Amino acid sequence: MMRDVMGSAGRWALVSAGVFAGAACLCGCSPGKPAGQVVASVDGIEITRREVAAEPEVGRLPAGSDVDAALPGLLGAVIDRKLAVREARALKLDRTPDIQLQQERLGEVLLAQAMAERWSAAMPAPSAQEIAAFIAGNPQMFDGRKELLIDRIAIGSDGFDARSLAPFSTTDQIAAFLAGRKVAFDRARAPVDTAKLAAPLYRQIVALAPGYPLANVGAGSVEVISVVQSRDTPTAAQDRTAVAVAGIRQAKLQQKLSALRKQARIEYQPGYRPPAS
Repeated sequence: MMRDVMGSAGRWALVSAGVFAGAACLCGCSPGKPAGQVVASVDGIEITRREVAAEPEVGRLPAGSDVDAALPGLLGAVIDRKLAVREARALKLDRTPDIQLQQERLGEVLLAQAMAERWSAAMPAPSAQEIAAFIAGNPQMFDGRKELLIDRIAIGSDGFDARSLAPFSTTDQIAAFLAGRKVAFDRARAPVDTAKLAAPLYRQIVALAPGYPLANVGAGSVEVISVVQSRDTPTAAQDRTAVAVAGIRQAKLQQKLSALRKQARIEYQPGYRPPAS
């Protein structure tokens, strides 16, 4: 009997030792207060300074701002997001098709941006001759830059014959024609900065008489525009070089993408082919 009691005591002693050892480990391994690059923790999940500094608001701070002084104001939003994400994952919302699609899209956007930045960094600085040629070839961005108010009619009907609009000289006439034939269309006015237009389209627009419509036929759609108002807004002389350099780099990036398209095998379902540039 004594041997059984001693045996039980021995086992109890071993179990107790294990419990205390575990407790000691928990106490010794528990994270301390945030320090160094760790600026906060949420139930043991660490948030680093780099993580907070990656918030979009940091990139919108005025030049010369003290980034470290701005981080505490952004940290609360990061904490709230992590708490909401934890609850969403507990409900398995991260496994829904819509969320997975958006996650995949966001990853692609980030990688595409990183690739564009690498391409841009590898480009040599444009020469003075390239800059001068770009300025001369893109008046819509420099001396000829304008702020336009556009009256736009978008006709989304497949198979619509844009030639039927030829007799009309105003967008009002075109809208009445479409309504009379029960052709679906959207009409709205919108401001347009010509710096965002391609040079060929700009030349077509400025050659129009005021209010005269211009039809642009795409894949499965027709767009009609007319200029309601026009105001000259030439780019300031001190900004021209920077604008030209950015435009040249963008054109070269587009050339790289166009080359990749030519190398790829791309097939379209009928009606989904993108309109030509």
